[in-house]
Amino acid sequence: MKIADRNHCTGCGACADACPPSCISMALSEEGFLFPSVDESRCVECGACGKACHVLNPPERHNPEKAFAAWALDDSVRTTSSSGGIYSVLGEHVLENGGVISGCRFDGDMVLKHELGDRPGCTVRFRGSKYVQCFTDGIYRKIKNELANGRTVLFTGVPCQVAGLRTYLGRPYENLIACDLVCHGVPSQKIFRSYLKRHRLSPDPDRSVVAFRDLKGWGDFYIRVSEQDDLVWRSDDATNEFLRSFLSGYDYNEACYACPYACMERTGDLTLADFWGLGRSVPFDKDPSNGCSLILVNTEKGAKLLHAVRDRLFLEERTTEEARQGNGQLRNPVPRHPMRDVFYRMEWAEIARKVNYGNPSPLRRLLRAGRRKLMSCLNRGKGK
Repeated sequence: MKIADRNHCTGCGACADACPPSCISMALSEEGFLFPSVDESRCVECGACGKACHVLNPPERHNPEKAFAAWALDDSVRTTSSSGGIYSVLGEHVLENGGVISGCRFDGDMVLKHELGDRPGCTVRFRGSKYVQCFTDGIYRKIKNELANGRTVLFTGVPCQVAGLRTYLGRPYENLIACDLVCHGVPSQKIFRSYLKRHRLSPDPDRSVVAFRDLKGWGDFYIRVSEQDDLVWRSDDATNEFLRSFLSGYDYNEACYACPYACMERTGDLTLADFWGLGRSVPFDKDPSNGCSLILVNTEKGAKLLHAVRDRLFLEERTTEEARQGNGQLRNPVPRHPMRDVFYRMEWAEIARKVNYGNPSPLRRLLRAGRRKLMSCLNRGKGK
C-alpha cells in the first residue's frame, strides 16, 4: 500500500472511497485535518488507494482558453452569493436538464460536507464561500454511480478535490463536468468550531445561514449568522480572529503551502473565483460592486456549459493575464506563515491579539463606507 505522506496529503478522501475492503477511513489529526487511517489487518495490498491518490498520480490539467468577468443577471442570485452567483446559474441549468450537482453545506452538527442534490432550487443550500476543509464522506462513490446511470454530474470543489475525483474515477466521463475553485488554502473545521464556541455561537444549519462574505460591499469578509433574514451576529475581517488568521495564512493544512494547483494549469473544466484586480490594467466600464466572478474556460466541455447559460449571465471576455495578475493563487501558493507551527496550540485570545487590526474608529468605518459608495457611483457612471 502506498499513499501520500501526511505533509502532502490534502485529505481529499479518494483513497478511502477507492479501497475495495473499506479498510481506509478518514480520521482527524490533532489539528482537525482529514488524513487516511488504514486498518492494515484488513488490507489486501490491491493498490487501489495508490492509484486513486492524486498526489502520486496527478491528473491531466489544462491551461485556460478564455477568461470572463461575469455575474448572474438575476439580482436575487447575485446578491446572495459570494461574488457573481455563477455557481447557482450553472447548477440550476444542470438540474433543469435532469442532472445532479455536488456542493458543500454544513450539516446539523456544523460539519461541512459534500452532498449531492438533484432538485431545481437546491443550489441555494450550497451557495456561498466556506473557509474550512470540506469532508467528502463517500461522495466520489455516489458520483460514480450517478455517472454510470447516465446522469450529468456537476462537481464543484477546490482543485485537489477535483483532482481526487478524477483519479478515483480512473477514466474520463463525458457526463462529468468539474468546476474547480481558486483556493487560498483550508483551515480545519475543528478550529472553526472552536471559534464559534469562543463567541458562544451555536447556529442550527436548518434554520440559520452562516456566511463568510457580505455583498453589501463586494470584497469585504465577514462571519455573519442570521436566522430567517434576521441578523444574529456579525463580525468584520478587521476584528475577526478566524478570518484574519485565514487571510494571513496562519492555519492552513500543511499541504496547502506547497499546493501544485495554485497556478494557471487547472483541474476543472471551468474555474470559478472572484475577479480580483478587474480593470486595473484594462478599463472595465460596468459596475462590479454587487459582486463579480472570474470564469476561466479550460476545456471544450466547460465552454459548452458556459455557452448554454449565456442568456442568464453578464459576460465580458478579459485576458487570462489580467486574471492571473489579479489573483495570487493563480501564480503560487500562500507562503507558510512563521507562526504556523504554534498557531494550533494557541488560545483564541492570544491569536486575536496577534492578528486583529483592532476596532475601526467611527471615522474609519465612515471612510470605508464612503469609499465603497464612491466607487459604486463611479462604476455606474462608466456603465452609462
